[in-house]
Amino acid sequence: MNKCDIKIMATKWRRENVLALCEQLGLDESRDVFYDDRPNGGDAMYTAEKAWLLPSEERVTHRLLLQDNAIVNPHLAEAMDRIVNELPDALVTLFTYHDLRQFDIKPTIDRVTYVWLKNNCMTDGKGLCMPLKHIDSFVQWRRSNFPTYPHDDAALFCWCQLNEIDRYCIVPNLVSTHPRLKSLLKHYFNKRYSKCFYVGDISRMDFRRCEANTVRLRLPIAIDPEIMKKAKELNENA
Repeated sequence: MNKCDIKIMATKWRRENVLALCEQLGLDESRDVFYDDRPNGGDAMYTAEKAWLLPSEERVTHRLLLQDNAIVNPHLAEAMDRIVNELPDALVTLFTYHDLRQFDIKPTIDRVTYVWLKNNCMTDGKGLCMPLKHIDSFVQWRRSNFPTYPHDDAALFCWCQLNEIDRYCIVPNLVSTHPRLKSLLKHYFNKRYSKCFYVGDISRMDFRRCEANTVRLRLPIAIDPEIMKKAKELNENA
C-alpha cells in the first residue's frame, strides 16, 4: 500500500498562508516546511529541491510538494493515498492553468465526475506529487544539466519526458493559487489560477483511471524554448 506525505516549499513572507495550510492538512511546520534560508531569496529551484529532499517517515512512498501560495481542497490529504495507489509510478499534478471547464465536472449527489489528463499537461509546481524513488535521480540530473535554471517544474517536465515517465493531471483540480498571493517569479504567462478548482467533498472519488476517463489533449505549454532544446539534445544522446 503506497502512502504519500505532504511538504511545502516556502518563503518567510508567506508564513501566514503556510500556517493555514499546515492547520488544514495536519502538517508540522518544523518538519514539513522548508523556508528559503538565503538572505535575499532567489529562484524556486533551490527551495523546491530542499523540500523534495526533506526526510520521510517509514512506509512513505510518495511526496506531494505544495508552493506557499497554494490553496487546496479541504479533503486533499486523505485523497492523496488513493491517488498514489492508482498511479504509483507517475508524476501527478493537481493544478493546471488551462481552461478545462469543457469536461462538465459539476458534482452530483452520488459522485463528482473527474477525468485524468495524460502526458499533455504541464507539470505545474503549485501541487506536484512524485514517487520518492525518483527524487534523487531528478535532483542529480537537474544539477548536472541545468545547474542555473530557476524553474523547478519546467525542469521536472523535461526530466519526465527524457525518462518516459507518465504525467497525469486530475480534473477537477484539487489545488489552485491564493487570489491575493501572486507569483514571486517572472513567468512567461500570467494564467496562474485554476479555472476548475474544486473545494467540495471528494470523499466518494476513488480516482481510478481507465480508458473512459483518461483524456489526451493538445494543450499549449508555455516553457522556455532553451530548456526544451537542451532536453531534446539530451534525449537524442541518451
